[in-house]
Amino acid sequence: LLAMTDSVLSLKQAINVRGGKNLAGVYLRPEMVLADPAFFDTLPSREWRSGLCEVVKNALAIEPSMIETLRGLNLDSSPLPDELVDTLIARCVKAKCQVMRDDPREQNAALVL
Repeated sequence: LLAMTDSVLSLKQAINVRGGKNLAGVYLRPEMVLADPAFFDTLPSREWRSGLCEVVKNALAIEPSMIETLRGLNLDSSPLPDELVDTLIARCVKAKCQVMRDDPREQNAALVL
């Protein structure tokens, strides 16, 4: 869930090296991103919550209209209804892509991501 709503959408891909975290990397747009929601059934609850935290972060940082949708949900429960998860992912992807389009090197507005 975290990858579907965050890391795969970034142009910046990096790896950790001896000198520190994310020091070697590239700025490349992926040719394609495939995401299978059936994978959610295999996630431990900790990973599910981590992904939901990313959704909340996106809502707070770049898509405040999502906050109302998230309010009142039991985010500890897994799974949420499929339709809701699909909607949350789609809104995160749309919002992040918009920010990345304006700041592909993540040096200005995209720093919040």
